[in-house]
Amino acid sequence: MNLLESGYFSRTHGTKGQLVFKSAVNFEPKEIKVIFIDISGSKAPYFVEDFKIAASDLVLSLEGIDSPEKAKTLVNKKIFLEDSLVLPETEQELLGYAVHEALKGFLGEVKDLSENGAQQLLHLNYEGKEIILPMVEDFIEAIDHEKREIRYRAPEGLIELYLEEE
Repeated sequence: MNLLESGYFSRTHGTKGQLVFKSAVNFEPKEIKVIFIDISGSKAPYFVEDFKIAASDLVLSLEGIDSPEKAKTLVNKKIFLEDSLVLPETEQELLGYAVHEALKGFLGEVKDLSENGAQQLLHLNYEGKEIILPMVEDFIEAIDHEKREIRYRAPEGLIELYLEEE
């Protein structure tokens, strides 16, 4: 398991020992079950009991930290997350990811990315033809950063549009 420095606790929150996590990386809060806190040079695991977003802050409730006094001991401590939970800093990091479409299977690797004003676009080379896929949440089934794969479900006819003879 590889750990990445991911932020720190900036302050306590409320009366139940909650802490404000100032993150330096992108991640999906609901995926975080355990964090590691640097305590005297060692990375101690703490289980996340709950989280909430208050204003723009991510507020964590940790197992065993149930009072402001206990929480204060963790303020300004570095937080580490498993690297597989950290999302790419920019979409550019999706270059080279393998794209697997639900019906067609492997379509190729992401060769380029662009924007059309409304969304990010993935550019692939499939059977010698360029296919452009919109990065729309409804079409993306999963992104596996560890395997560098994107599982995609294209709307009916989109891929065929690119494969038709000119």
